[in-house]
Amino acid sequence: MFGFHGLLGLAATLTLAGIRLDGTHLAGTQADGASSTPAATSAETDVRLEHFVLEIRAPALDDAQPTTREVGLACMRRRPIEGYEHGMQLECECLFRRDADAGEPEHVLHVERLSNEGPRLVWREWGPARARSLTAEWTRDGKGLRMVESCRGGMPRETLAAGDGAVMPLYLLELARGGGVTSGKYRRLDPLSRDLETIELWTSNRVESGANVRVVDFTRADGSLAGRFEFRGTDLVSFQWQESDLFARRITAQQYAERSASPAVVDRRP
Repeated sequence: MFGFHGLLGLAATLTLAGIRLDGTHLAGTQADGASSTPAATSAETDVRLEHFVLEIRAPALDDAQPTTREVGLACMRRRPIEGYEHGMQLECECLFRRDADAGEPEHVLHVERLSNEGPRLVWREWGPARARSLTAEWTRDGKGLRMVESCRGGMPRETLAAGDGAVMPLYLLELARGGGVTSGKYRRLDPLSRDLETIELWTSNRVESGANVRVVDFTRADGSLAGRFEFRGTDLVSFQWQESDLFARRITAQQYAERSASPAVVDRRP
């Protein structure tokens, strides 16, 4: 399986939602130069939607052109929580299609609910031959993350010690999007391994087609990539979850809808 190896207004109230390893709380202010314009927000529901096609980009061999294959779709959402003035729900939904004759596609849904009641993560994977779900939330004393996993092999439960703080993956990305964090080391929950990992965040900039692109890299202690996210202002335009040939490229809502309905054959991503 692929890796995810997560607003700003809640940083002051959710005291354990995200703490840097140097002991300071995550910033709640926007960095200079960061755009305050929301990306693809629905005026009727105040839901921010960002659509992506997932591609495998094979490197060029000899004089041949590099090849690109579409293998699935992803949608990032941010929506308010009714009844909570500053509440927010962050979502990442992915679909990985199999060959046309090999059955249903694989799905992953990652949801983080952030409110005055505390952050809560729900992770679901499902496909023709398997299903898995994971929930994670803070213990009452705020010193641990209580996790419950449901799968065909049983329902393991455990509590991770997190007295020094930790951050949910989409919450950290949301902070980086607005410029609330630009560098530093963070302990981040990894839903795949059910563990906390230390990552370092770096921000760089480049000019592409006359526009500034802000690149946010997450790296592990061994130097491997734990995520790369490219923004124009606060719009997420492309990303990688880890060092691999799998990339997410921004597309329009119409292109996403057309691909969602299309029976085109694309490869399953294990």
